[in-house]
Amino acid sequence: MFERADDVYTICEIKFKNKVGKEVIKEVETKLNKFENPRNWTIDPVLISVVPPEESLLNEGYFFKILTLEDVHWN
Repeated sequence: MFERADDVYTICEIKFKNKVGKEVIKEVETKLNKFENPRNWTIDPVLISVVPPEESLLNEGYFFKILTLEDVHWN
């Protein structure tokens, strides 16, 4: 989780699976329902995955951003 200066929490879900479909949305929602947001800031969910997500997940438009290992450059 990142607290941003623009009053937004960026909350990351990281998946190390061979397949990532829209079932991950329910997992994230369950976690977010337990998250206390005392400042009532906006929440941007981000998915980080070792594989590209399934088309069904992309079609949902749920995540603010989806990153794969190709998007993350380790130096």
